[in-house]
Amino acid sequence: MKTQLAWLNLLHQKTRTLVAVAGVSFAVVLVLLQLGFLAAVHTTATLVYDQLDFDILLASRQYLYLAKSGTIKRVRLVQANAVPGVVGTGALDIGFQLWRNGDTGQRRGIMIYAIDPSGHVFKHQEISQLQQRLETPDTVLIDSMTRKEFGPLDEGIVTEVGRHRVQIAGVYTLGNGFGADGDMLTSDATFRR
Repeated sequence: MKTQLAWLNLLHQKTRTLVAVAGVSFAVVLVLLQLGFLAAVHTTATLVYDQLDFDILLASRQYLYLAKSGTIKRVRLVQANAVPGVVGTGALDIGFQLWRNGDTGQRRGIMIYAIDPSGHVFKHQEISQLQQRLETPDTVLIDSMTRKEFGPLDEGIVTEVGRHRVQIAGVYTLGNGFGADGDMLTSDATFRR
């Protein structure tokens, strides 16, 4: 009997019932959308860190997020390396510069990660296999997940990054987050130039 009364209440004003169901459905969709955004932010925020080989990370006091990481003095790495039990240290420089599309000449912002090519910073297998190529000056490795607007990203392509000519020495797959539409890896020497 109770079920029939509830059903009759719903059917009494069908338009009102449909509006109520639509309102609740819209709220549920918004909640699910927000949960999706939250998962995407978490995934992209930890994407690079998950591929770094470290137990302890030294970060700048100015650190906000990966693209605004601030700087620390290199002497801190030497001091950390002197601590008993530390196997080794490695630096990861992070910057943002303009990449020139070789076909259109258009420039787009790209995230740059710089490492010592003879060191061990990434545990990412593709990067570990390709990083020796960065010992050649003015070479870069490019992420295959970099957007198509950056132009051709094949090995051997020569382009400009921040008005400096570089050659693509290899391609790896890591993925990028909300900070930039593409990312590349280079040696610390090329990064400073």
